[in-house]
Amino acid sequence: MFSPNNSLKNNGQCCVKLIYLKEIQFAKRVRVFVKKLPKTPGNIEDDKQVVRASGSVGANYIEANEALSKKDFSIMIFLLKILS
Repeated sequence: MFSPNNSLKNNGQCCVKLIYLKEIQFAKRVRVFVKKLPKTPGNIEDDKQVVRASGSVGANYIEANEALSKKDFSIMIFLLKILS
């Protein structure tokens, strides 16, 4: 299991893993929350949208992390903050 106590010795890999794990936890918590909501016709579509949006934050971060340069990464993270 990943431990944040590894510090930043691995060229920032610790931070990347920590953010990735937080994104997964967030998506899981959203899904648990949505399951507790009443299943009214109005909520069903909203539930689907919230679940999709919760997963897209992590997907966008992964895409930004695979950027070709530091500048690309910075731009992708900036866009991620705006869109979130």
